[in-house]
Amino acid sequence: MLFVYRRTRRRTPRWWTSRPQGAAVVAVALTDAAHGRIIASASASGDVTFFRVSHSDEGSSLSRVGYAATGTPTGGVAFAPAGLRAFHAPTLAFAGADGVLRFFAPRDASTATAWEEVGTYEGKTPGAALTSVAWRRGGETSGVVDFPVIATTATYSSDREHSIAVNVLAYDATYARWNLLKEIRGGSLPTRAELTARARCSTWSPTTTARGALDLAIVAGTQCVIYEFTGVTVNSVESAREIGMLAHDYEVNNASWNASGSALATAARDGVVRLWTANLQSGAWQEYAETK
Repeated sequence: MLFVYRRTRRRTPRWWTSRPQGAAVVAVALTDAAHGRIIASASASGDVTFFRVSHSDEGSSLSRVGYAATGTPTGGVAFAPAGLRAFHAPTLAFAGADGVLRFFAPRDASTATAWEEVGTYEGKTPGAALTSVAWRRGGETSGVVDFPVIATTATYSSDREHSIAVNVLAYDATYARWNLLKEIRGGSLPTRAELTARARCSTWSPTTTARGALDLAIVAGTQCVIYEFTGVTVNSVESAREIGMLAHDYEVNNASWNASGSALATAARDGVVRLWTANLQSGAWQEYAETK
């Protein structure tokens, strides 16, 4: 069942849900307000259903406005941020277990109906399964990076081990295509013999650094690895380097940046939320607070 929650302006909050849609929902995404309120839900079988949220004096409701069958389970779904000049309609990225990144958009942008596949990107690693997808959100319409950027994580088999790869892509609106800027393997990314090796999430810092760099955090196993990308264009990246490895004693489930990109919160299976920041002098990332 897909649950949708909205707090009304009434003094007593009222919450509402959608009706069951068959197979279990394993991923969900919500558009920015500028695109209206569109929800995408992905089922365990790889079906994607799109809903539009409507509000009236009588209450709120969900109406189905689109459907797509991908035929493969998903590692995650995410809507593009509003304001991207390259896209004129809300666009959903679907990370497939078959290693293909699929993009969906409505045929009629004004009503957000008749959703269809509008593009794909297939990674270069044979047998890879995508496990997460993240759009870079803050500052896409201004500053040094004013084009869509996406990060995906994937699990693949190599020499009887299951390893993790990170791909960073940029959209070239001139040629209407996604370009691979950087593929990262190894380093502090864990390599395991178990089938459970996977990156749980990837998240971009919402702002560029003082040097115009983009920071990306990858949650994998008991680690959260932070990468810095400088000189990012639609065709290439000048440099990509690991700038932080936040080690935990237990598996990390999630990570989230603050609004300025100066601090990162992580949540682990030991029930502790930790707050991390970079030392202003050395640049080394370190833990400075945790829940008790």
